[in-house]
Amino acid sequence: MLGANISTNVSGFNNTGFTWFFRVCDSSNNCNNSLNRTATVNSFPSGVNLTNPATGTSNSTRAHVFFSNATDRRQLFNGTLYHNISGSWTANQTVTRNGTINTSSFAVSRIYPGIYLWNVQWCDTEGNCSQSTSNATFTVTNNVPTITRVDIFSTDNSTNNTNHNITAYPIGVSDADADST
Repeated sequence: MLGANISTNVSGFNNTGFTWFFRVCDSSNNCNNSLNRTATVNSFPSGVNLTNPATGTSNSTRAHVFFSNATDRRQLFNGTLYHNISGSWTANQTVTRNGTINTSSFAVSRIYPGIYLWNVQWCDTEGNCSQSTSNATFTVTNNVPTITRVDIFSTDNSTNNTNHNITAYPIGVSDADADST
């Protein structure tokens, strides 16, 4: 079988790689081993979770802290927050992380009322990157202004007149999210 090609399928190995060699024998039982060969198997960060704000969250908070975690069998390198708060899907912040399991938080402020998407891309030290399988959504609602009281003044004190010129003065007007009132 001089010059024969041999192929085989290998499965069930872990993420660190494997070593192999070939042993060849002739019909007289003369055998020889090839040099050891090593193959490194590499995978993407797995288990990317978007934990806060939970998808479907709705509130009037203009600042949010986004939390995400990921697992990598070798070594995580960084996490990057992506969102569309500015109107475009873009990277917002990147944090350097290490270890095989890590959690990161990203603080974002000045979020105006709207419905937004977010995700975190995690990369390992070998340049493999992955995100959660789906983007999370959250909604920032608009606060309703509050009025403590309204003072009303009339320029006509007669009780028989059905037409009055009145002036209303709202007192103690406030808006928690600082919209103009």
